[in-house]
Amino acid sequence: MADKKIGNSIFRFEQEAGIDSKLGNWGGRKFFGEGEDGNGEDDGGGISFSCEWFSDKERKNKITEAVIGDLVFYRIICNGIPENTRLKFLMYDTDQPLGNTNLNKYQEGIVKNKKVESSVFFGVDYVDYIEDDSGDEIEIYWKVRYNNKEYDIFNSNKNLNLGDDEYYRAIVGEPKKKKEPRYVYTCNCGWVDTSHAFEKTKRKRIDIGADNLWKQIKNESGVKSQWKNGFQVIYSQDIVKLGLSIGVTKEYFVKYGLSLKTKEQIALSIFQEVSLEFEQLQSLHPTSGSSFEPADLVSNLLGFYSVIRPKLTKNYILDNLCKQLGTDKSAKIYKKYPGTFTISKYKNKKFTPRFFDNEYCKNPVFPKEFQEIKPYPKDNDTFRDWIDLFDIHKGIPPITGPK
Repeated sequence: MADKKIGNSIFRFEQEAGIDSKLGNWGGRKFFGEGEDGNGEDDGGGISFSCEWFSDKERKNKITEAVIGDLVFYRIICNGIPENTRLKFLMYDTDQPLGNTNLNKYQEGIVKNKKVESSVFFGVDYVDYIEDDSGDEIEIYWKVRYNNKEYDIFNSNKNLNLGDDEYYRAIVGEPKKKKEPRYVYTCNCGWVDTSHAFEKTKRKRIDIGADNLWKQIKNESGVKSQWKNGFQVIYSQDIVKLGLSIGVTKEYFVKYGLSLKTKEQIALSIFQEVSLEFEQLQSLHPTSGSSFEPADLVSNLLGFYSVIRPKLTKNYILDNLCKQLGTDKSAKIYKKYPGTFTISKYKNKKFTPRFFDNEYCKNPVFPKEFQEIKPYPKDNDTFRDWIDLFDIHKGIPPITGPK
């Protein structure tokens, strides 16, 4: 039994034989006929099976684990089976019968040189089996039919891990669940998280969302400072789970009567400062790998510009400026760089794209439309942090305590 951490979940899998399946890393497998004692002996009729799994078509790289979205190649050694025999295999799980369904169908292979070779792809629909499993795990084995007899093909060595990959699912979408793709690779903007960039908040707090930030600054609607000729701006970024909000909230002083250009610059400064602090906050959690994903800050910036420049619509940004690729091409780029959204070497702490070399995009250029506004530096007169002592209490410390 082996544990595999994928995203925020841990999956445990027993590998016990396989065929055409999309798995991440698997190793050699031993298969036993019905009635065997599990030591690799034949069934008394000279028939036995063994199997190996590989990540490559050439079958040079053996693997022991797999996740949703992987394509895995296998080789089944068939002892005692005549050449050119056609065998039928079906995938099973020890906790629940997968059965012969539209998703899990019989696989067929012809014995050549005492072996059957093919591949299996585990698409997003296989997540249903993982989610339905009582222990968030799927213990896979195969049954093979030969001469009207069904053999359980188990693994005698390491377990086969089939786990979820939440990022892959977010790239290709889940049609059965009516979930649209969330991540897309673009030639000029790198990875884009469309939920970060274009989803508008439905919450009624005036400090949440780039659109509310811009309204505060543009309309000069905040609390008036008692110290200088300016007003308060409050901006927050957070994540809400189980009804709890964890995030960053900051307060600023902005001078009245500034030009539209200066207001745009101040809005960008606030937006970037809070975005960076929020990502840093997420990185403090020991089990979180989601901070400073390659899509985070760039996607935030695209969303900011879509608010400040209403003509920059979602479709115009993705299609005309960023040059988005389709789901299949995006998925291929993701698979080319394991750990794209989680490991440190791919983290991005800038508001410019991190590009991933691929066969589809040549000479990427970050669009100038997303570089027009320059952040405004803080000073004491125009834009600074809000200070209660001065902006509320006029520089006189409030007296507290018993009356």
